[in-house]
Amino acid sequence: MRAMLDRIARSPSKTLLVLLGAFVAGVAAHAFDERQWLEPLLSVAAAAIMVPIGFAVRSRAWRLVCAALALAVLGVARYDAALPVGPVAERTPPARAAWFTGTVAEEPRDSLKGTVLVMDRVFVSGGGAGERAVLSFRAPVAASPGDRLSWRCRMRTRDPATRGQDRDAAWSCFPDAVPRVISAAGWNAATGLLGAKRGIRSLAGALLPEPDASLLLGLLIGDRGGIPPDLVADFRATGTSHVLAVSGYNVHQVVELAFVLCAACAVKRRRASWIVAGLLVFFVALTGGDAPVVRAAVMGGMGLVAGLIGRRNAGLGPLAVAAALMLAHDPLILRHDVGFRLSFAAVAGMRAFGPLIAARLTFLPAAFGVRSAAADTLAATAGTLPIALHDFGLLPFASPLVNVAIAPLIPLIMAAGAAAMAVGALAVPLAAPLAFACEMLSRLMLGIVGASASVAPVLEARATAAEAAVLYAALALLRFGLGRPRVPRTPAPDPGVAAVRYDP
Repeated sequence: MRAMLDRIARSPSKTLLVLLGAFVAGVAAHAFDERQWLEPLLSVAAAAIMVPIGFAVRSRAWRLVCAALALAVLGVARYDAALPVGPVAERTPPARAAWFTGTVAEEPRDSLKGTVLVMDRVFVSGGGAGERAVLSFRAPVAASPGDRLSWRCRMRTRDPATRGQDRDAAWSCFPDAVPRVISAAGWNAATGLLGAKRGIRSLAGALLPEPDASLLLGLLIGDRGGIPPDLVADFRATGTSHVLAVSGYNVHQVVELAFVLCAACAVKRRRASWIVAGLLVFFVALTGGDAPVVRAAVMGGMGLVAGLIGRRNAGLGPLAVAAALMLAHDPLILRHDVGFRLSFAAVAGMRAFGPLIAARLTFLPAAFGVRSAAADTLAATAGTLPIALHDFGLLPFASPLVNVAIAPLIPLIMAAGAAAMAVGALAVPLAAPLAFACEMLSRLMLGIVGASASVAPVLEARATAAEAAVLYAALALLRFGLGRPRVPRTPAPDPGVAAVRYDP
């Protein structure tokens, strides 16, 4: 053990991976139990004790152990500091319909069929204590974060088990009428981005019918609110729900397109990298900063830097850096945001098992990336299996085959849809051929998913958090036992997987 730690301590990259992994492990350990463990200052003091101990010993291995323990304790302290102070009192809403006022707390979740608003400081007209609520309107509502609204409905208490993303919202209601605006927040960068998203949504609705328009919006900007519930169930039953949300794959497509355009315009590599970096920031803001997009953007930025300095951006190091940065900012997302967990688990699975699986899929052709796509799909499925069992309680057996079947359609739908919207912004009739091609590709994908969901078996099995942890431990042991892949393989096309190659 000591010899292995000495070898790790001599490698700067492996040392960084161990230290970042220790911080993530501290956060993950606390995510199992969200009760206050220690006062954050006491945890920081306990971590600081490890510093003189590390300097006192001469062994590199023991110094690495002390540093890892210190960062693990800091991970626990960061989680403690992020927890709400004191219990949140549950208040009972009025038994009848009443007028309420509140402030829009987050970016509205718009769709072509309605709007969901998360409201803060909700008060009942005539008095009462403030609360946080979720409003679901059956028609689009032009609201922005910071707007003060008034509406009438019968408020209900939300089931704590279904709060999920809106874990602080205790009330919910379905108002029948559009809310009144008491005071507007005014224009800022957030409202400007929100206006751009609404313009994109309106243009997609003018070019494509439903559910093709909502599918395109889900692929381009992560807007999946207009997709029918039965279609969402089909995607979930086939293990393809990730297609309906923006992920690292979408970020990769944006980066590749930006580099191609820069190369066509004879923009030098260094300047093009800055342009792409700015585009990544804008894309993250446009899509609402979902965890998979932020993860891919952080790793993509590291890929750009690695490409500029001539370094290789591979392995689990960039993934660990992205996880540590995001958890340092908000450690609670590890437990409360399933998209965060799925994104990192999928990429970790592809990096750990993708090359090994590809080396054993020699019977599949390598042309057009068929073998690579199949290997990455199987690896990502293995990486996300414990989370799927824990959060959804479903084991879709058709997931690998369906993912491989629809994977080639995703970039085609995105390219055709983006081109149709670019032309449609000038004149909607001119975009009809491109919109028709996008619609046909979308119907093909939806047909594959629907047909697979109707015949493929789905096993309902739910795993506890401890059982999911045991499954990941088994996957880690399996990866360690399999060793290195027999043949080299090009990493998956994700901006966080490899630096983008650019040669104008």
